[in-house]
Amino acid sequence: MGTSGSGKHSTVMNFLQKKARSQKAPNDWCYVNNFKDPRKPIAIELPSGHAVGFKDDMDDLVELLKEILPTVFEGSAYRNEYEAINQKYMEKETQIFKHLQDEAKKHDISMDASSKNRVTLAPVINGKVITASEFNAIEGKEKEEIEKKVDEFEKIVKDGLHGVNELNKAQRKELKDLEKRVTKESVESLIDEVRSKYKYSDKITAYLDDLEDYVIRHVQDFLVKPDEMPMMPFMKELSLGGREG
Repeated sequence: MGTSGSGKHSTVMNFLQKKARSQKAPNDWCYVNNFKDPRKPIAIELPSGHAVGFKDDMDDLVELLKEILPTVFEGSAYRNEYEAINQKYMEKETQIFKHLQDEAKKHDISMDASSKNRVTLAPVINGKVITASEFNAIEGKEKEEIEKKVDEFEKIVKDGLHGVNELNKAQRKELKDLEKRVTKESVESLIDEVRSKYKYSDKITAYLDDLEDYVIRHVQDFLVKPDEMPMMPFMKELSLGGREG
């Protein structure tokens, strides 16, 4: 090993440093989230010195998304489209219930539709809603006629409520499509800037494609106050690995 103070250590270090300077710099490695299987992060090889810049670019991108998306969804353009969709379906639903009320009058029935989840019916005789005890007291053909009208109207109500349920499904889909479209329009250009910078890496391109899809599908995660927003799950996997030896 040599005696203490012989300078052997510094000699070895000088040799290694000179050797390292004559060698090509090793590539960088970093790990990113695997959106298809978060349990298996994806390793990406980058030219020497590029990994730190990629991590910084991703940090900046996420901060931009956290700032821009809440502003977009609080803006008048989105709110106006959102309210227009709601108004359209509200008018269609109102038409269905107006039709049901008209049919109720034709069938001599009182309909209470104050709750969308429950519609109550009661026969009407001479303009007066009769009670259950009054209905039970009716006999013969008159009772049969009332029951026939109630049965017919119940089928009409069933069809009407089915129509309301279909409207609700269509409304939710249209609102979701609006959310996705607005999100895509807002984030695409931001992510494209990073795509362009790292277009030489197919893995980064694929990662950014998956990231864009994730943001579009989970935009609600970005629509909270920045100080209340937890770290995005995909950012937890963005880390640097050792350089290739």
